[in-house]
Amino acid sequence: MVDIRRAAPADAVGICELHRSSIRRLCSASYSPEQIASWTEALQPDRYLPAMERFEFFVAEAGGVVGFCIVDPNGGELNALYVHPGFSGQGFGSALLEYAERVAIAHSVARLRVKSTVNAVTFYESHGFRQVRRALHVNPAGLELECVEMVKDLPRGSRAADAEMESQSD
Repeated sequence: MVDIRRAAPADAVGICELHRSSIRRLCSASYSPEQIASWTEALQPDRYLPAMERFEFFVAEAGGVVGFCIVDPNGGELNALYVHPGFSGQGFGSALLEYAERVAIAHSVARLRVKSTVNAVTFYESHGFRQVRRALHVNPAGLELECVEMVKDLPRGSRAADAEMESQSD
């Protein structure tokens, strides 16, 4: 079983290291070394703190933080989902995505959007997302990265889903 909890400021350094490792290892076949270097150099621990305050930001734990996801329920968007490469393929990404979907449903999101990295498209498709179009994502450092905009229609929220979310976040 995967433990998922709300991210805390004390997690920022670990999240940043995990994020960099994930990009370097899991995205290297889809993006150039220059893109990877620019992308990871722009990541700094303090950049996660505003997201923790503004969005639904969660971490997966297994003897430490092994993955994270950020959901913007107001925008109906999954802003990020990354797993440490040493834990890739072990169900942590799926657990985070399922949790993110429950969060979105609890906030009455009808359609969840994601700008997927090129390498993660099949992951999202295997979870019911469909491709909308290829696009460019501009990261906070101004780097343009090819991505694939994807969407998934979600079932309508229910009191049971709301109650489950409340019990898991306590």
